Amino acid sequence: MKTIKPEIRKRLEIAVGSTPLHDWKFKTVNLSSTKCECGQGIHTGYVFTNGTKDITVGSTCRYYFPDYIIANILVKISKDPSKSIFNDWLVISLENQGIINEWESNFYIDTIRKRKLSVKQLKCRYRINKKICKYYGLTCYLEDLE
Repeated sequence: MKTIKPEIRKRLEIAVGSTPLHDWKFKTVNLSSTKCECGQGIHTGYVFTNGTKDITVGSTCRYYFPDYIIANILVKISKDPSKSIFNDWLVISLENQGIINEWESNFYIDTIRKRKLSVKQLKCRYRINKKICKYYGLTCYLEDLE
């Protein structure tokens, strides 16, 4: 975890309240956000929720939350759906949550480290990434490969 300036940390702790950080789950990315909960200006807002409250944080404060890795990966695949998630545990987690099915999970794990995919495999990865982005409310920036 990155070290964050004490004054920023204090403001973020006020925004989060008494909810433990591991209870906050990544929800979506908000590209129209301009301010983090700590008061800093931001370009990309990472929205986390504890079930009752949503907070938007910037790239510095996102490191407080255990789910920040998911946020980073989702932003990456939303910009280029042909990219790999590159994380087995995240693929399994997505399957356990019902976001992707067992076949998609197995396909992803089998091709996760491949650099050169066939056209058919690339279309499949693109479709799975698009499905994951849609679940989190993100837009994939490339046109369909089909």
